[in-house]
Amino acid sequence: NDQNFKIYPNPVKDNLIIEIENESTKVRIYNVYGTVLLQRDLNVGYNSLDLRKFKSQVYFLEITDDLHNRYCTKIIKQWDTFYQ
Repeated sequence: NDQNFKIYPNPVKDNLIIEIENESTKVRIYNVYGTVLLQRDLNVGYNSLDLRKFKSQVYFLEITDDLHNRYCTKIIKQWDTFYQ
């Protein structure tokens, strides 16, 4: 694995954590239709993205650095409640 970041947990219930080693890194989260739902700059180290208001489904996460390197992956938003 040659990425300079970690993304967890996936599936995510509340907060998605992204740990970054490089400066000037951006994250975008898209829905299945390609609409950008979240976009922000990331800090070196620990970043927490609040996904509590996202519906339970699959999303696409894109990370881009200042050298235009791009990484894309799927993230799964879990159901908010579990039935026993």
